[in-house]
Amino acid sequence: MKIVSFGDSFVYGSELNNEIDDAWPAISARILNCQYETYAIPGCGNDRIVQQVYNFLSKNSVTDVLIVINWTWISRWDFFITKNSCNFFDVTQIRQETYETMAGVDWPTYQHFVKGNYYVNETVYKELQNFCKSYIGVGSGKWFTLGPTCTPKKLDWIHETSADALLNFYNDYTGKSLLWNKFRNLQAILSCQYILESMKVKNIQTYMDHELLDSTQPDMSPEYVQAMQKIISPKLELFENNMNFLEWARYNKYPVTDWPGDHPLEEAHQAAAELWFSKYKAKLL
Repeated sequence: MKIVSFGDSFVYGSELNNEIDDAWPAISARILNCQYETYAIPGCGNDRIVQQVYNFLSKNSVTDVLIVINWTWISRWDFFITKNSCNFFDVTQIRQETYETMAGVDWPTYQHFVKGNYYVNETVYKELQNFCKSYIGVGSGKWFTLGPTCTPKKLDWIHETSADALLNFYNDYTGKSLLWNKFRNLQAILSCQYILESMKVKNIQTYMDHELLDSTQPDMSPEYVQAMQKIISPKLELFENNMNFLEWARYNKYPVTDWPGDHPLEEAHQAAAELWFSKYKAKLL
């Protein structure tokens, strides 16, 4: 049996001492003696989460697999920038924790890797190339996310004119349109739920943003939006007392990092694993 998770930093386990390994889906998998994989991407949007789910489903068997998804904030927008709009891709963009998680036994140390010292055989070199391509998009371009905390410094890998245009577009239009954000995110989640259902994939879905299903503002939730909300809402769950993970952690007074991180720490993830593992077990059996 295997648990495979998708989401953003909350599922990835950002700011934990052992990122990935101490995130609540990983702990739940250990309790259940299951294999565990995560495709969570810190800071990503829901379009990127859907893309990761589709990528996994296209390449893997889903027999005895439970997919765990934690949908993120709807104000985040995922873009794909082609390579000709980018500055030189620097391998130092790859974090040490990510590299060491993926590294094979014959791979160079992270320090040698970022310095370009690949004193390895041809097979290992090809594995390293594939790793770089999958992580930073050396092929045709790169996925990235704009959101409320995005600053110009985070876009220094894009040509300056392109970065300015994207930030202005987000700040002036996409980031300010709640209706647009709802419509786009609901479509993405609806399509993902349809694929999971059609393939009979076991799954549990939680979410962070209450605005996703809010319908109290008629001009922000017209009938076509409410129609999608009614379809996806039965498949979405929250933590206790209708709280998302962050709210639940704060309510229970578990340690949470300061803004802009706002990441629950080890105690919260351990408690979340204990909260969810029985539901995960019921789905897997």
